[in-house]
Amino acid sequence: MKIKTAASLSKQWPHGVSVEFSEAGVLLKPKTKPRQSWTKAFKTAPKSDELAGVRGMENRFDREEWQW
Repeated sequence: MKIKTAASLSKQWPHGVSVEFSEAGVLLKPKTKPRQSWTKAFKTAPKSDELAGVRGMENRFDREEWQW
């Protein structure tokens, strides 16, 4: 079995994190900032009304008991 060094393992780490080794231990840090692409994703998301199907629904509680 071939033994890999910590330096070679840190370069091959495939999970979107950087790996730093020190005497204190191992530090895993994300390669990108968390939620970095959320702004773009929200801007390109389709505009829809997820509650459109239930907006007109009423029940007895809504008609007789609910008070604003």
